Amino acid sequence: MGLTKQWVSALGAVLLALSAVSVQAETPKQGGTLVWSIGTTPRHLNPAVQSGIATGAPGAQLFATLVRFDDKWNAHPYLAKSWQTSTDGLAVTFNLVDGATFHDGTPITSKDVAFSIKTIKANHPFKTMFRAVSSVETPSPNTVVFKLSKPHPALMLALSSQLGSIIPEHIYGDGQDPKKHPRNSKDVVGSGPFKLIEFVRDQHIIMERYEDFFIEGRPYLDKLVIRIIKDPSARSLGRENGEIHLSAFESTPQDILHSKKVPHLTATDQGYAAIGPITWLAFNTKSKPTSDKRVRQAIAYAVDRNFLVNAVMMGTSRPAYTGIHPDSIFHEPNVARYDLDIDKANAMLDEAGYARGADGMRFALTVDYGWPSAKPMAEYMKPQLKKIGIDVTVRTSAGFPAWAKTVSTWDFDMTVDVVFNWGDPSVYKKWYNSDHPSPELLKESVYGLTELDKEGIAAAKIIANPGCYPTGAILALAPVIKEGLVSENIIVDAKSGVSGAGRGFSLGTHFSEVNENVFAYATDGHRHLPEITQELARLNNQYEPKVIFTPHLIPMTRGILDTVYVDFVSHEHGSTKQTNETIASLYRDFYQNSPFVKVVSTPPQTKQTWGNNNCLIYPKVDERTGQLVVFAALDNLVKGAAGQ
Repeated sequence: MGLTKQWVSALGAVLLALSAVSVQAETPKQGGTLVWSIGTTPRHLNPAVQSGIATGAPGAQLFATLVRFDDKWNAHPYLAKSWQTSTDGLAVTFNLVDGATFHDGTPITSKDVAFSIKTIKANHPFKTMFRAVSSVETPSPNTVVFKLSKPHPALMLALSSQLGSIIPEHIYGDGQDPKKHPRNSKDVVGSGPFKLIEFVRDQHIIMERYEDFFIEGRPYLDKLVIRIIKDPSARSLGRENGEIHLSAFESTPQDILHSKKVPHLTATDQGYAAIGPITWLAFNTKSKPTSDKRVRQAIAYAVDRNFLVNAVMMGTSRPAYTGIHPDSIFHEPNVARYDLDIDKANAMLDEAGYARGADGMRFALTVDYGWPSAKPMAEYMKPQLKKIGIDVTVRTSAGFPAWAKTVSTWDFDMTVDVVFNWGDPSVYKKWYNSDHPSPELLKESVYGLTELDKEGIAAAKIIANPGCYPTGAILALAPVIKEGLVSENIIVDAKSGVSGAGRGFSLGTHFSEVNENVFAYATDGHRHLPEITQELARLNNQYEPKVIFTPHLIPMTRGILDTVYVDFVSHEHGSTKQTNETIASLYRDFYQNSPFVKVVSTPPQTKQTWGNNNCLIYPKVDERTGQLVVFAALDNLVKGAAGQ
C-alpha cells in the first residue's frame, strides 16, 4: 500500500426537519405530502447498481430490502419475515413475506432476490460486500438460501437500506446493461413503499404511496416530493419558510447553526452511524519525506483535532481517532491517540534528521483538496505545520476528477479526503483505487472512453479520465468480452515509453537506467490493474475478469504496445470455431462508429500512432493453441490520461 491516513473528524452531517407541534410523539395518521430536499441530481434511481446518497435516498423508498435495521443495529423483518443461520455460519435461509408485489403487480419471489444479488455483485461499486456469497438458491418461491464461502457477519447489513435493493427480474433481466437500463429513471418498477410518478433531472422526484405495499397500513404518507436544490442557501431559505420539510446530509456549519436557532426546525446528527462519514488526512507513502513513518507521526501530533472540530467546523463535528465512525458498533475507542503535542512533533523530526534551514523550515509539502467543504481543513494545515518547520502549499483541483487524477497518479504529498464506512468497515472503498465509490461525487460520473459509452459521456457532468494502459487493454478486449466469447483469465503484456510511467521523479526513469534497457515494473499490482478489471467487468455483467497485467518500460519517449492473450470459452451447446476472419469482422463491426479505433491487418507499431488519437488493433487467432491474441498500439501522450 502507498497510502496511510490520519483520522481528523467525524463529518458534521446533520438532518434538518420541521418540528412536530407536540413534544410527545403522536400516533401516525394516514395522508399528507412530505417535501424533502437533496443537493445533487441522481444519475438514476436504481441503488442496486449505483452508490451514492442522491440515488440511495429515493431508491430506499422505491425498493425494499430483505431486512431493516433500527438505531441499535438490530435487524428487523422487511421483505424477509424470518431467517435462520446454519451452525457453521455458511448458509442463511430467508423466508419471504406472503403477497409482496412489485409496483406493476408482479409477485416478488425468491428468484427476484437471487437475480438482485447477482446484479449487485456484478455491478455495484461495493460489490465486495457480497464476495463471500458463493450462490443464492431458490428451493421455493418464498424461500431463499444464501450459500457462503466463509462466515460473513456483515451480510445482514449488506442486505439492508439501499445496499441490498430487490429489483424485478422481469424488468432488468432483459439483457440490457443494468447500469444504463432505461427503467432506472423512467417507469421504474420498484418493490418499496412508494412508486415513482416523475423524475425531472435537476428539478424533482415525485413518488406516491403504493397501495398494495406488503406492510399493511404503510406507508402513512400519500406523497413524497424530493426537490433537487443545489444551492445550500436556497435549501436553508426553503426550510425556514416552510416550503421544505426535511433535508439530510447538510454539512455546512453556518447552515446547521442557523437552523438550530429557527424555532420550527429540529437539527440532529443522529442517523448517520451506518453510513459513517469520516474526514481524514491521507499521506503518500511512496515518496519522501511522507514515506517516513516518523514524519507522519510528527504531523499527527501537530494537528489539533479540537481546533478543527470547534473552530473550523464550529462544533458540528466530533474528533475521530480511527477509520471507523464513532457511532458504529465496530468502533474501538481504546487505540493509540496522537493528541496535540508540538514539542513532541518537533523532537521527532529532529531525531529523524530533518534539521531546520536558515528560514526555519525543514522541508516543503503539498496538501490537496478537491471540493469546497475540504478547503478549510486543507488551509488549516499551512500555519499549523509551520510550527514544526514544514512549509505547506495548499493546492486545489478543478473538481473531483482532477483531484482523483492527482491522487491516483501519486502526484501529491498529503490530501484532505472524506470517506464513508457504511455499515461494515470492509464495504467502504478508497475513491481513487479500484472501484472509485465516492458516494457523494461519483454518482454522476462515467468512464470516459467514447468508444464504449458515447451517450453516457454526453449526458455526464463528471467524466473519469481513462489511463493510457487501461485504454489500450480495454479497447483490445471490449468486442469479445461484450459478446461473451472469451474466458475470464487474461494476460496483458504492455510495453511503454518512459512518459507512460508517469511524470513522477524516480530513479527508474533516469536516462542512464532506461537507455539500452528493458524491464518490467509494478509486477505485484500496478495501479491501473483495478481500472482495467473494473471496466472489463462492466462490459458484461456475467463476467468476472482475472487479469495478469505486466507493464514494461522500454527506451523510447512515447507510445504503448499491448499484447493480450486470452482463451475462447466453450459453450454448453457447442460453439462455432473462431477464425481470423470472424474475429476481424466482429472487431470491425464493434468499432464501425469509432473513427479513432482502427482494426488493422498486421501487427501495429507505436510509430504509426505518434502524435495522433488512434488506437490500432490487430486481433489474431492462434491456430496452434486456439487462443486469441490481440495487439493494440497507441500514443499515450494523446490517447491516454495525458490527452483524452
